[in-house]
Amino acid sequence: GADNDSLTGGPGDDQLEGGDGDDSLSGEAGNDTLRGGAGADQLRGDDGIDTATYLTSTSGLIADLGSAANNTGEAAGDTYFNVENLTGSAYADTLRGNDGDNILTGGVGADSLAGGLGSDTASYADADSGVTADLQVPDNNAGEAAGDSFDSIENLRGSSYADVLRGNADNNVLGGAEGADTLEGRGSNDELLGYLGNDTLDGGAGNDSIDGGADTDTAVYAGNRADYTVTGSAASLTIADGTADRDDTDSVTNVEFFQFADGTVAAADLFKVPTISISTISGDDVVNAGERAAGFTISGTATDADGESATITIRDAFDSVVATFIVPVSGGSWSAIVQGSLSDGSYTVTADVHDAAGVAAARATRPLAIDQTPPTIAISTIAGDDVVNAGEAAAGFTISGTAVGADGENATITIRDTSNAVVANYTALVVSGAWSASVPGSLSGGLADGSYSITAAVNDGAGNPASPATRSISVDQNAGAPTGLVSIAGTAVEDQVLTASNTLADADGLGPIGYQWQRDAG
Repeated sequence: GADNDSLTGGPGDDQLEGGDGDDSLSGEAGNDTLRGGAGADQLRGDDGIDTATYLTSTSGLIADLGSAANNTGEAAGDTYFNVENLTGSAYADTLRGNDGDNILTGGVGADSLAGGLGSDTASYADADSGVTADLQVPDNNAGEAAGDSFDSIENLRGSSYADVLRGNADNNVLGGAEGADTLEGRGSNDELLGYLGNDTLDGGAGNDSIDGGADTDTAVYAGNRADYTVTGSAASLTIADGTADRDDTDSVTNVEFFQFADGTVAAADLFKVPTISISTISGDDVVNAGERAAGFTISGTATDADGESATITIRDAFDSVVATFIVPVSGGSWSAIVQGSLSDGSYTVTADVHDAAGVAAARATRPLAIDQTPPTIAISTIAGDDVVNAGEAAAGFTISGTAVGADGENATITIRDTSNAVVANYTALVVSGAWSASVPGSLSGGLADGSYSITAAVNDGAGNPASPATRSISVDQNAGAPTGLVSIAGTAVEDQVLTASNTLADADGLGPIGYQWQRDAG
């Protein structure tokens, strides 16, 4: 009333109003609101976080928590004890804090808000529409904040509507409250609190703490997605900028989307890392002459990269790039056709890809060899003279030869008759440049007399074929009686030594030759 009132609150959050006299208001426990009204009032907050309010003042005023002697208007003569916060009138006010952490609510009007020491907040929580409040450039202020100026104000609290709150180079706390708010921390280590609404939060430089609160929120970053390293989980993560002095390292909770320079990514997708692999090339990672001439394919798979382009690079043994291909990823796979003049030698193929957000897959590598040099193969003389006689046919004979550049491979030996019909096939392993195949007597003994053609073929490990070797043989098991003479030297008398020699020959083979002497009767 108009008298000098003395009002004392209880343990709760009280609202005490003194009226026109010189009143004494004591809030005691709880977070109390003290309205002294006209007169020189003693305003005691006591315990809790308490506010002196001049909301009903009919004109602008000065209220100074640190030096009440500076007060003017309805605040003139008022003194403060354990009061932390001030609320001004609907006019142009000057509100000053003290050495503590103060919340200054200027309300309507072009207000001057000076926090003093401590971490102080300019609040627009009671505004009836969205505001723009900019600690660094107050000329940008709009709505209830229009015309307000800030001195030693570190923090901003928004309204229940869509606000734009911007910090400065200090460590700021920006609280959006309700509404779809835009919070920009700018420099230093800021705390951005979205609370309710679909908020956009940009910490800027410094190691910021960002909490989107409820609803669907977006954190904004200046670089491309690939510039950042993300750890943690979609609900609570740490995002570190690889570019110095830009976004630094932020702790982020309750944010659903992340906006980068090259696209927006859902929080869950931040932890999807693409992969890429290279399949075996040409069946064995060795390209032979035929494959090189026809063109060969390098292909592979990629995950989480559909619609992106993979980069396939071929480097020689000196790590020089000899070919590069940019190929699309579709359905989780990619392929590149190589047609060119790669020379014999060793190469390394690499494959790289990134996802739509710019996150790079670990590089895939695969060795590649180009081998266009064919092996050689030859057939040695068979049975000493390329003629198989009856004895050799019965015992079986060997076909052998050499092969260069085909060790460890199997040569194919084929016997054909004069009608080019295949009589027999054999495989022979090439070891130390040599090979051999045994033709058993069960086969060769049944070979009809006549001419035969033997071919030997082999491929090297790369699949390059040798020019086939050929050799003609004949089988002659019925060559007729032996030819030649038997000679006896000496006198055929008793006790004399006779010596026998011969010039016998037989295409079928002679076998053992023996001599027998028989004494004449008489």
